[in-house]
Amino acid sequence: MPALNVRGPPLSSASLAALAVGVAGIAAVWSPVAQHALVWDDIGLIQKKVSVLALDWPRMLTSGLWDDVPDAGEISAFFRPLVVLSFGLDHALASGDPAFVHLHSLAWHLLNVTLILVACRKLGMAGMALAAACVGVHPLVVEPVAFAAARNDLMAATFTLLALAAARHSRWTAVGVATALGALSKEAAFVTPALVVMQAWSEGGTWKRAGGAASVGVAAALAARFFCDVGWPGGGGATIPASIQPISMAAATLAGWLAWPMPASATVNVDTALPLAGRVLGLSATVLGALGVLRCTPNQRWRLGAAGLALLTAAPAVLETGKIAARYAYLPLVLLAPAIAEVAVTLLRGRALALLAAGAALTGAIGVRIRLGEWKDEHSLFAASAARTPDALSLSLLAGAIRRDGDPEGALRLFSAAIPYTNGPETACIPAAKLAWSGEMSAINAHFTELSPATHPCRQIPGVDDHLLWVAARHGAWDLVLPLLEVQAKADGTGRSQAVRAAMRLNDGDWTALMAGAIRHKAGMAAYMDAAYGVALAQPTPPPTTPSAAQP
Repeated sequence: MPALNVRGPPLSSASLAALAVGVAGIAAVWSPVAQHALVWDDIGLIQKKVSVLALDWPRMLTSGLWDDVPDAGEISAFFRPLVVLSFGLDHALASGDPAFVHLHSLAWHLLNVTLILVACRKLGMAGMALAAACVGVHPLVVEPVAFAAARNDLMAATFTLLALAAARHSRWTAVGVATALGALSKEAAFVTPALVVMQAWSEGGTWKRAGGAASVGVAAALAARFFCDVGWPGGGGATIPASIQPISMAAATLAGWLAWPMPASATVNVDTALPLAGRVLGLSATVLGALGVLRCTPNQRWRLGAAGLALLTAAPAVLETGKIAARYAYLPLVLLAPAIAEVAVTLLRGRALALLAAGAALTGAIGVRIRLGEWKDEHSLFAASAARTPDALSLSLLAGAIRRDGDPEGALRLFSAAIPYTNGPETACIPAAKLAWSGEMSAINAHFTELSPATHPCRQIPGVDDHLLWVAARHGAWDLVLPLLEVQAKADGTGRSQAVRAAMRLNDGDWTALMAGAIRHKAGMAAYMDAAYGVALAQPTPPPTTPSAAQP
């Protein structure tokens, strides 16, 4: 049974120096990340979050992850105060400088590699090197390391490893504290009590004490959520289960403690970087795993089967099909690494083991360098994601990046391409309609030709008509306003009033056309006065006298 074991033979000074050089080498592989921009959720959580910018430490500790981020939408149920505090530290020490932010995340990753090395002391230098390579330079971990907003995955793994190490030494207070800190970093660490119980049970330890101490830590994190009113019914309208999603990674984490190496576990995603080497090493790892199964005792075989079933639930994240979700596999991979190394040490000796470790490190380092390029900025990130797995989300994210790069027409084409996909209208229609409202679309007629037909899928999405009306009014496209008003008149007056109010804010508003529209839709004085009120707020020139024709 693989287990975190710090009770290995003492290491010589030369061995310690070699390990230090190895960790430094891993850091060098990741060095380009210091030149990367902040992307995606990084921008909201690090550059816009009010409490982080104001260094409001009490608020960071007591609010939800997205609670005070402008334009974040509905309040999130995620309660991760420790990672928010780490973002505050980025601002306190370096004013949120992207290089510092990324190096801070890298430091957590290197700490995890160091903890894995300590956990594998009994495996010797080659075994330790293999375990470190399985996590330190695995292409699957590029996302959680290069994506600063995913620092919570790195922190949760750190505290989970510390809780497991403390449990081996019967330091129950430390187990509870580490578990609580992990749970306050990310909900994935809620699984720590099960991990420490399995560790103690497999070694004949006091599993009840271990599980109890870790459970106290989880209870403390849940109590903090309750008192801070985050993620409970009646708080943000969310629930605890919603905040733990995707729950499948918890199953993978459990499997990480039980499992022997899964096929190609050390070379996932290397195939795109080194096709031949990736296939050869993948085949070698598969053979190694098969030999490991043959060497298992009956008790270990049923554990392997249970681990395989658990891993099935996390297959989309673990196998990384191209979506931006690899961060969910970080903690399972951290816990699988000692198991991978232990089986390799059992089956291989001497030069063969050293070659396996060197091969994993080399191919992993090349894969990391290649995939790091995808994370240098938002355009590169979303272009790579859309190329691997074109769907509504990836295409819409790329469209947003292109719009910010100053190409609204190109963005509209991508939003339009996203609409036919599953959930495409819900994902892409509102951003597409907003393009013209933001004043970035010169081809306004083409925009409406694309979105305004009644049969277009976007017309079924609430809010799209309102955006089209505002845009048409803003650009003085009255021939487009009136047909859209007619559609709105069949529903309620909200969209009509908004469009009229927006149109009246124009200094050169076509009052005659607006009055004709009011008469046509039997809006009468109510709609006209509503529009006049909007004008009074928006411009100093009073509206013209109401003509008698405005009455129905």
